[in-house]
Amino acid sequence: MNIEDQTFPKRCGHLEGKSVIPAEEMVTKVRACVRVRDDLAPDFVINARTDAVSTHGIETAITRCRSYLEAGADMVFIDAIPGFDEITRALDEIDGLLSVNLMDAVTGVRTDPIPIAELRRVGVARVSIPVASILVAHRAMERFFAGLHAADGQGDPELVTPFDDYLEIVGLPHYLDAAGYRA
Repeated sequence: MNIEDQTFPKRCGHLEGKSVIPAEEMVTKVRACVRVRDDLAPDFVINARTDAVSTHGIETAITRCRSYLEAGADMVFIDAIPGFDEITRALDEIDGLLSVNLMDAVTGVRTDPIPIAELRRVGVARVSIPVASILVAHRAMERFFAGLHAADGQGDPELVTPFDDYLEIVGLPHYLDAAGYRA
C-alpha cells in the first residue's frame, strides 16, 4: 500500500498546490500501518510516500523518508522527484528501498523521463507508471473514432483487438469451461 504525507484533499503529486502534514504525524500513520501489517499480513508492503520534494525540497524529502523507514515502512516513495541527480542522491542518503513515479514513461511530467533500465541499474526498487495506460487508451480511442467519423462509418482494424483475442484476454473461455457451459 501507499501511505501519503499529503494533506487532505490530496492532489496528484505532479500538480501544483500540494501541502504535506507534519513529518511526526506521518510517522504515526506509518507506525499504525506497521502494527496492523505485523498482526494480519507480515508480507504486506508499506510504501511511505512523500510529496515534500515539491513543497520543501529534496533535503526535506530525504529526511522524511529516513524517518518513515525508521517507523517501519518497507519502502519510500518520493513523488515528483525532479531528475536523475536527485534520485541518485536519495539512493545514496536513504538506507532503504526507493520508489519513483514516471507518470506516463514518456514525458515523466515533473520527473525527467529516465529509462527504467537505468533506474534499475542505479538501484531504484519500484517504478510506478500510473497514467500511461489511460493516456495510451485515450489516444487510441481518439484516433479510432476520428477515423471512424472521417471514413463515414468504417473503423481502422489496426486499432482494434480481434474479438476472439479479447475473449481470451478477459478469460471468457476459461470461465465458461469452469462453469460447465458448453456452446
